[in-house]
Amino acid sequence: MSPMVVFASSFLIMILAIMGTKLVDPFGYDKVDIPFEAFCETIESQIHAIDQRGKSGASKSLVYTDDRSMWMIKRRLTSHLVSDN
Repeated sequence: MSPMVVFASSFLIMILAIMGTKLVDPFGYDKVDIPFEAFCETIESQIHAIDQRGKSGASKSLVYTDDRSMWMIKRRLTSHLVSDN
């Protein structure tokens, strides 16, 4: 019984050690690395889409350039946080 427990625990420790060495540098070009370039390309394309939507005027109701309007919106959004004494 004891050799089986030693074998199982040593196998588990070796597997964890191997996984740890594979995941030490997650930003590379190995099979187990995070696809950082793909993430960056996705974020860049989403930012360009948001920029184009803003330039086309599709979201004019969401864009406030007046400081007073922004102050009133912030006040409405945070009014429940301030207690009236």
